[in-house]
Amino acid sequence: MIFGDFTLKRSITTRPGLWLLLLLMTAGCATQATREGDIANPGAVVPVKILDVATIPGDQGTGVRIVCSAPFEYTVYRLSEPSRVAIEISNVSVGSLIPSTEKGEGLVNNVTLVPFTESGSLRVEISIDNSVNYELVESGASLLVTLLPEKGEEAKQLEKARRQIVKLRNRLETAEQEREKDKKEIRAETRSRDRSVVEDEIWKTVQGWLDAWRNKDIGKYESYYASVFTHKTMDRADWIKSKKRKFSHAGEIAIDISLLMIAPGNGLARVEFLQRYQAGNLHDTGVKTLTLIKTESGWKIDSEVWRKMEDD
Repeated sequence: MIFGDFTLKRSITTRPGLWLLLLLMTAGCATQATREGDIANPGAVVPVKILDVATIPGDQGTGVRIVCSAPFEYTVYRLSEPSRVAIEISNVSVGSLIPSTEKGEGLVNNVTLVPFTESGSLRVEISIDNSVNYELVESGASLLVTLLPEKGEEAKQLEKARRQIVKLRNRLETAEQEREKDKKEIRAETRSRDRSVVEDEIWKTVQGWLDAWRNKDIGKYESYYASVFTHKTMDRADWIKSKKRKFSHAGEIAIDISLLMIAPGNGLARVEFLQRYQAGNLHDTGVKTLTLIKTESGWKIDSEVWRKMEDD
């Protein structure tokens, strides 16, 4: 934004609604930056023609668009008594142009074209009130001067309050994001602790089952199987009878396990390990897979699968 009687042009913006309208009207031209008070495009030698000077009303301000036949050199400054914004365009094909004034709209009182035949330049004077500021936007062979009402003290205070509210909202959003992050970390930690607790419970069940097997304690061994246990064509009762016969004929039983894997989830668990079994002259090695279910009396074995490892 540009203020004062004679200032340098800096980064140029417009209000959102007006910007879209003006961008559509000036599309297709390459942007050329210059500083107010300096000469733009010093290498231009071919005189440009003034194609259009139009006043464009908008919601937030009033625009004056200058369109030439090619990108042009210009200087911008303020004039007083009456207050005006002057855009002096050099190297213009003045031809038969004569001074003329057209009534403006909105914040523009009127627009006057003042040609200078000897110097080959044209000054576009935009008559405004003292309380009006302006912005510049270039686009190729087009220059848009947007007139904006100067903010009063009350408006400035409201704008300051609005910025403070935006900052506060951003801080609240950041704090809320941090809280959500903390909640996720807490939930993840809780799930991790819960999983660890469940795995410990399952491991204790497997250890008790192995001890009952090693000790050939058929009563305790039976207690680790769920009432719905099945194995191939056998139900739980048939399975326990079969094990009872084997226990009675087996010598000392040794069972070692390794590579234990426990995968709990939703009241079920899969337990897999490498099992080495020996009872008298019988010994074998294979992968044992147990499926356990959570019951009111703890974890129980629902199914059992054995896959023998063949010797190489």
